[in-house]
Amino acid sequence: VSKVQARFREHIQSAPPPNRPSKIGFPIATGQEFIQLENIIYAEANDNVALLYLTGKKTVKLTKSLGWVEEQLSTYGFCRVHHSFVINFNHLKEYIRNEGGFVVMSNGKAISVSRRRKESFLANLDEWGLA
Repeated sequence: VSKVQARFREHIQSAPPPNRPSKIGFPIATGQEFIQLENIIYAEANDNVALLYLTGKKTVKLTKSLGWVEEQLSTYGFCRVHHSFVINFNHLKEYIRNEGGFVVMSNGKAISVSRRRKESFLANLDEWGLA
């Protein structure tokens, strides 16, 4: 796993697009919260809004859907692995294969990879140099 994570970091550092932000503003009930992308472990759907789970055990409730989060983060090393989850490849610790499989994140959370999204997930792993 550490070899994969090192390869991923090398891939990210070797070809960052020129004006790539390191933080993004996310809409919350009181306005915008600006969050460092590296601090986002995963996002989870919660009714019609999304929850961001950050390092330091912090959670941020957004006023947008998980689909919106996926659109904003897909080019930054994030991938939708389930109807209810978008993960950050930087925080991916382990992938356990079975029918759909599941991933274990840096905070210990095990997230199911749906059978429907498994092929896309594996393609993203390959694209980001993690396969």
